[in-house]
Amino acid sequence: MSLFITTDTGGAGAGNVFPMNVEVDLFSISHADLGDGTHAGFGEDPPNNNLIQITYDRSDGGIPATRLDTLVNTNFGVNANGIDIIVIGAGANFTLLDGTMAAGNGVTLPVGDADNPTGSVLVIYDTSDNNGTGICVRKQGDGDGTYKLEEPSSVILYHELSHAFHLANGDPLSLSASGCTASPEENRAETDENDMRDQLGLPHRDATDHCGSAGCQSSSCCIVASVASGSIYSDAVNSLREVRDGILRGSEIGHDFFNHFYQDYYGFSPEVCRLMARSPELLNLIRVRFLAPLTVVLDLIRAHSIDRLDDEALGLRFAANLSKESELLNLTHSEIELARVLLAGAPLPDTDIPLVTELANLLGERAWSSTFVKWTLVEPIKMLVDALSWHRENVNLNEIGKRLGASFDQWSVQMPITPVWNTLSMYTLNEELEFLERTLLSTEESRRFFGKRLVAALPAEKAVVVSARWRM
Repeated sequence: MSLFITTDTGGAGAGNVFPMNVEVDLFSISHADLGDGTHAGFGEDPPNNNLIQITYDRSDGGIPATRLDTLVNTNFGVNANGIDIIVIGAGANFTLLDGTMAAGNGVTLPVGDADNPTGSVLVIYDTSDNNGTGICVRKQGDGDGTYKLEEPSSVILYHELSHAFHLANGDPLSLSASGCTASPEENRAETDENDMRDQLGLPHRDATDHCGSAGCQSSSCCIVASVASGSIYSDAVNSLREVRDGILRGSEIGHDFFNHFYQDYYGFSPEVCRLMARSPELLNLIRVRFLAPLTVVLDLIRAHSIDRLDDEALGLRFAANLSKESELLNLTHSEIELARVLLAGAPLPDTDIPLVTELANLLGERAWSSTFVKWTLVEPIKMLVDALSWHRENVNLNEIGKRLGASFDQWSVQMPITPVWNTLSMYTLNEELEFLERTLLSTEESRRFFGKRLVAALPAEKAVVVSARWRM
């Protein structure tokens, strides 16, 4: 056993480290994230002296899974204690000993390097998506000289683990190169990287070009959804990404709201992924009873608030979406009730699903205390769970549409108000109010209700603008 994650800086720099993000990326590499329970075997031992030892009993035959198996289950003899490779998952503010910022970068340092104090092969890579701006590399076959292919964190880690593998084996190639031309060693790592891209369903990068740039559209979105659905490009994750990039990030208040949500969400979501890695049954529960309802309800909220579907059309849209989610459609009453109990934070009924109690405790401690998480995730899923119950009771679709529409209106006006509202100019304030009219606040009643909350939070001169626009 030779692959470890450090829970601190390892003396190799200064700044934030995120060991759980490394575990999520390794989970993706292991291909245990397919959500069907047939690729379990990824795990870790409890931390010991700030090191987490990775374990892996491989059942998947893919190239990345096979490479990870070798890294985890081979004694390379690099370190007398069997600690051959250590990984640091760096935050955007992490600075290496040589002064290099980790954001947008990955580096693998051999034993004896002046900047590697660990006595092991040391991998340091950015888990922040280049501080949210994305990392771009050149796509294979592109002749226009641009860098526009995204580089997800799991791909960066797999690239660096290629270097680590060959350093541990004692067969590194030359790092000598000129300009953007990849050195022999980087060319080999980038060729290996394309195996991970195949697993994720991404295009290949140009393995002869080692340059990159910032500014690609961020590919990361909801790591729980990515792991539960098996891909950062699954239909479920794409729908969440569309809400984030097509709606939330389309306005100043939406962008600020997402940043608040992001901070709270990433305070617990990597730990949820760790639990899913240990329990395929729990992974399936999250995929069917939380992710699928969230995907469906976000589409229905958009249909009601933006497309302005009437009750009948909304009920038909609900039925159409449900027909595409056979597992969701076939949930039993007790299975629906377990989802409802978890969302409410109520005492759990008897269940044979491993780690579901740990999930409930985690959500209770770190998730439900966040107004942003509750409004963005918990309440919408609750609304869809209610609709599932109505459907099981044979409520007609027109009535379901009517009830859902009323639920969406009641939910929308409770959107958390962030301090950014106080910083808006009068012009921008009017633009943001217009944005809400086009999106969440589709009725005069909902605008007046939310407007009262907003007026109470704004200085007098801005409160007047809201009152006048929404006739309060």
